[in-house]
Amino acid sequence: MKTLTTLELCAGAGGQALGLERAGIEHVALVEWDRHACNTLRANRPQWNVIQGDIREFDASPYSGVDIVSGGLPCPPFSVAAKQLGDKDERKLFPAAHVKPRCRSLNQIAPTAGCPTHSRTLRMSGFRHSTAVSGSPSHSNPCDYSDCVTKGLHRYYGTHDLHFITGSCYRRQPELGSAWRRDLFLKILEEARRKYRFVVHGYVVMPEHFHLLITEPEMGDPSVVIKVIKERFSRQVNSKRKQAAVEQGVLWEQVREPVWQKRFYDFNVWSARKHVEKLRYMHRNPVKRGLVERPEQWKWSSFRAYFYGETGLVRVKSQEWALEIKRRPAQSFAEVESPLIRKERE
Repeated sequence: MKTLTTLELCAGAGGQALGLERAGIEHVALVEWDRHACNTLRANRPQWNVIQGDIREFDASPYSGVDIVSGGLPCPPFSVAAKQLGDKDERKLFPAAHVKPRCRSLNQIAPTAGCPTHSRTLRMSGFRHSTAVSGSPSHSNPCDYSDCVTKGLHRYYGTHDLHFITGSCYRRQPELGSAWRRDLFLKILEEARRKYRFVVHGYVVMPEHFHLLITEPEMGDPSVVIKVIKERFSRQVNSKRKQAAVEQGVLWEQVREPVWQKRFYDFNVWSARKHVEKLRYMHRNPVKRGLVERPEQWKWSSFRAYFYGETGLVRVKSQEWALEIKRRPAQSFAEVESPLIRKERE
């Protein structure tokens, strides 16, 4: 069996390189600009070809035919904490290495696969996976976003935990970018809260995603709740889209796109510390994104409910219905099964 080879960019002190080595992958070269990191690599793996230098000046053509291009390209230009400066951030190395005539590493090498530490950096830089890779999005559309969905994961219900839920718009498009749509989402959330009987401990609606911190509903489960919210929101948004398309004389089938990315992220919040951590994360999100200067200025979050006691479109930490105690037959300890319900994702 052929031994796979890799060229690693921004190798650092070799954390990822060690993992690839243990996987049986051979390094043809490791490029890193920090001399201390290079000395560490050379001291621990004298046989490795360690190249100290800037990847913007690195000529990758001698390594044509390598199987994998790996590396840990800086993510600050695309991170929320760094204000997503993009092209204006001097640490945006990938586009520079991809565009400069002598440094088109990926174009020169044409590797079989890529193994970046920060894959979102590549995606937001405009790089797309090859269509030859199974499940990869097309590189012809600048708005491509991977449609692959992780399978075999489970959700854990029945533990009386809070659930920190994140849902994203289709391919991270700003489907929640207007005030009208954010208000619509919150109205549907409130309707679902009353119907399925769950308590909202916190929420924030951003232009391209949302976060919720909720209890498990007395009717159904969080998966049912999120499905209903997404479907109702999509139905109303698509109806408005269709109406606008008809008025403009555009065929509806040509403009129709999904509103939501498939599935959602669910984190079981089991402690008071995690409870506070998730609330702070949600309330600070608009500030970190630069949408507002202070949390109370973003009206589509639960911060004002905590800070000012406002009711808002969604009632926070409120339960208007009577608590129902479900009667169950007496059982011996040997007959009692674990209350933990492991539910596979649909």
